[in-house]
Order: sequence, then C-alpha cells, then structure tokens
Amino acid sequence: MQIVSLHGRCKVFRGESTDSSKLLFWVKEVKESSKIPPGITKLNVFLAKNPDENKSDFRVIIFGSKRSCTVYAGESPNIVAKMENNGGFNVVVNPNVDYAFIVALLMIVNDMDCSDESKNNSRDSAIGIGMITALSI
Repeated sequence: MQIVSLHGRCKVFRGESTDSSKLLFWVKEVKESSKIPPGITKLNVFLAKNPDENKSDFRVIIFGSKRSCTVYAGESPNIVAKMENNGGFNVVVNPNVDYAFIVALLMIVNDMDCSDESKNNSRDSAIGIGMITALSI
C-alpha cells in the first residue's frame, strides 16, 4: 500500500504503484474552521469509485492531539471504528468493516499534525508505508 500526500490530500494506492488505476481511496482535510470547533480535525474519505467530491464515503473526526478519533459512514451518525490513546492504545472496529482500511486511516491520522498552528501551514509530503497486514480477531 502506498500513501501519497499532496496539497492537503492523501491518496492511498494498491501495492507500490501510484497509477490512478490502483487508487483505493483518498482523504481530504476539511478546512472550514468556522464550522469545526477548536481542538477537532475533520477528514473526509472518498473511495476511488466515488466521483462526487461533495459527498464523502466516510469521515474521521479527530479529537485533541490525536488522543482519540472516530470513523463514521459518510455523514451519518453510524460509527464504523473508534480509536482511543489515553495511556494505552485501543481500537474498536465494527463487524463487516475492512481492518486494513481502518489501519490505513489510523496511519494517516498518526502522520498528521493536528495542532492549530499546523492547520495554518500547508505542507506536501510523500509517505511509503509498504504492505499493511491487518489481523482480525
């Protein structure tokens, strides 16, 4: 799995390729700071087959300095996964949700700088994370 981040977007590709035909999904940080309370970061997640940038397939709400985050299905209140990092790392993934997809999202969240200062400074980066293996319990 390859993650490439440019201009506030992270694109996740199958294998080591960055060919558009291998795109799995992409993530875009929501910059509407007046609608998002301080200390919260919102990411919209779009599957490769979704042509509508105005309707995300998933959204990630990050609280504080990445202490916790929740993954929702689209704009619905339906939670598909939660992560808490309060002295220990706990991830709950609901049934019928792809573990590797959630792990990839958490790696993107982990690589982000969610401080208010960083939201004012855009940066471009590329991250190669190799193969992700998710173990189901």
